[in-house]
Amino acid sequence: MNLKPFTVIGFYEGSGEIVCLHTEARNATQAFWVVAQSHTDLELVASLNGHLSEGEETITFPGQGLVSAETVLDQPEVYDAGDEVSHDESATLVIASLNEATFTECAGFWSNQYGWTELAEADRFSVKEAVTMALPMSAGRDAGWMTVVEAEALTGGAVPEEEPALCNDQVFAAFQASKVRASGDNPILASNQLSEGYIYDGDCVIGILADGQFHLTIGRDEYMSADLSELEKILFTDWYLPQCFNTAA
Repeated sequence: MNLKPFTVIGFYEGSGEIVCLHTEARNATQAFWVVAQSHTDLELVASLNGHLSEGEETITFPGQGLVSAETVLDQPEVYDAGDEVSHDESATLVIASLNEATFTECAGFWSNQYGWTELAEADRFSVKEAVTMALPMSAGRDAGWMTVVEAEALTGGAVPEEEPALCNDQVFAAFQASKVRASGDNPILASNQLSEGYIYDGDCVIGILADGQFHLTIGRDEYMSADLSELEKILFTDWYLPQCFNTAA
């Protein structure tokens, strides 16, 4: 049987997460059949010739999940950042690690050239870079995104009277993009008594229940919702920022 490589694109209706699956089939139509047998809850979108991966030269997705046209138009700094927008103007984020700062005398900010270093030598990144970039290894795996404004405040710089709302929106977008869907005997899920869920930067977890609802536990507080983004905002505001960065949301 002559099988050819195909890439099937789909999404999960409950979460909106987009997936790009590689398979082999006789033709593009049969590729849907092959994928559907092992991903019964997946909404199928397209079948492309060859094994393609996300990237500027192959497939570009608008985000980790489905993105509405309204959202795209509301974020020109991300989706309309052509040559007329310089890197310096859009680079408002740094990668930070409190563990690295503790172990290396405040060198808790990332530089692609120097590794973990002081804020003055750290690279600045745009929101678009944060959504697609893998975080570097850090002690305790606590590396995460922080705005330059927050970083300057933590390192003794002047604290602004009112931080621009866009700053936390940018960090939240990067936090959402860090999620990975997991199931089975994943140790992080197991420690939270979950069989399926999303794992975020900082080992934060939102569970997926049998009825498709999402479940979040923070201390003694429990939240349930059919809207994943609603629980992500709670997790980000009430746990991620205070625990990972010791900052107010």
